[in-house]
Amino acid sequence: HEFSMSDNRPFHKSCYKEHHHPKCDVCKNFIPTNRGGLIEYRAHPFWLQKYCPALEHDGTPRCCSCERMEPRYTRYLLLDDGWKLCLQCFVFAIMDTHECQPLYLEIQDFYEGLNMKIEQQVPMLLVERQAVNESMEGNR
Repeated sequence: HEFSMSDNRPFHKSCYKEHHHPKCDVCKNFIPTNRGGLIEYRAHPFWLQKYCPALEHDGTPRCCSCERMEPRYTRYLLLDDGWKLCLQCFVFAIMDTHECQPLYLEIQDFYEGLNMKIEQQVPMLLVERQAVNESMEGNR
């Protein structure tokens, strides 16, 4: 048997790997080593979701809101437009223009509480991110 040492304690290679080698948060497998024998992974900068580098380009779905990758054995909600939404984001998602109105009223109340009353009516229309990006590019 081959052994690895950790904290001055011997481990079987397989036991050491099981206890100390990082697992991918998406595929749930051990993160593979690169050509140099080093463990190399990617991580979402905010959520710190660790994942295998290969998953970055293999079509693994991401949440259209928070951009977390869809873990295996977990299903994200498939929206009508083909986008996917994780369950954490779904709880807070506004899916209809009419759902925006109460949020807007809360924002108005918040600013009014700061003596910064918003006098004008702001039209609200819920659109996809792509439509916003295209609109911004058109205004340049």
